[in-house]
Amino acid sequence: LRSAADFANDLATYREERVPLIEDILHEKQVNLLYAEAGVGKSVISQQVMCSLLGGHALFGRFPIGKPRRCYYLQLEGDYGEYIDRARRMTQYLPLMDTPFVWDECRMAEVANKVWVADTLAAMANVRPEVLFIDCLYMLTAMDISSEGGSKVILRFLDQVQGEIGCAIWVNHHIHRPHYAADGRKVQEEDPYYGSQWIKAY
Repeated sequence: LRSAADFANDLATYREERVPLIEDILHEKQVNLLYAEAGVGKSVISQQVMCSLLGGHALFGRFPIGKPRRCYYLQLEGDYGEYIDRARRMTQYLPLMDTPFVWDECRMAEVANKVWVADTLAAMANVRPEVLFIDCLYMLTAMDISSEGGSKVILRFLDQVQGEIGCAIWVNHHIHRPHYAADGRKVQEEDPYYGSQWIKAY
């Protein structure tokens, strides 16, 4: 709760704009959603983003990162060994420095479960990440993410993360399965996003 005096003080002193964590890509407390077909490299990109943030290295050698940033990577799918193989190659060019981070390989995520949410927030609080990576969105809940219930529990979790931790959030997400015309040709869609539009708007 903020009083009128608090609000007046904020008008005079609160930050004018959000601080860029990665110039032109990601700002503090922003939520970025990267969605594409399965297997095209979303995890590779997000892992390289994390390595760049941890070391304070310009992303892809082009987008400046002002200083090293703490990260929390929530790996919800895929083989951990593949991530390690990639990291070995990436860190030859992007040293991690001594920046604190947590790698959370989780197979039983459920944002509708208050215990899981509390445990995850507690683990995040230990490192106070400036960026949370979620790889991949649909694995946050067993509920249908295109449904009202599924989308609401995800958004509530993201709100809790931002309210309690105050970090930016990078989310990887799969598009829906390809659609095909009667003649068997793949339908080219302008936006193959899958899930609730509330999540996309968020």
